Amino acid sequence: MELSYCRNIEKGVHRLYFLRQLKGANIAPKDVVTFYTTCIRPIMEYAVFHHGLPKYHARSDQLESLQKHAFRIIFPLLSSRDAMPAANLISLREHCCGISAKLFAKIISNQDHKQ
Repeated sequence: MELSYCRNIEKGVHRLYFLRQLKGANIAPKDVVTFYTTCIRPIMEYAVFHHGLPKYHARSDQLESLQKHAFRIIFPLLSSRDAMPAANLISLREHCCGISAKLFAKIISNQDHKQ
């Protein structure tokens, strides 16, 4: 399981190359963000949910670092704090915690759920 978690990180890192290629081709930042949200971020989210949130919290530095690097490529003149709102995204940690909270609330509110 540990090895496949690292593979997901590695896949994300390799796809940053494509972000650089898109920026080098003067593609609009909006379109580069679309590529990031469809081709890179899902891999990071999969690493979180497939390998469990406890591991994510222990290793969130790697995934957050990867996301910050992507934002530096997309918005080279903005800090990562300013780049996230510019991309209309939230941090990976906030996103995954929000999804987990929604899932938990859905399970709890289900009348057929055995308690």
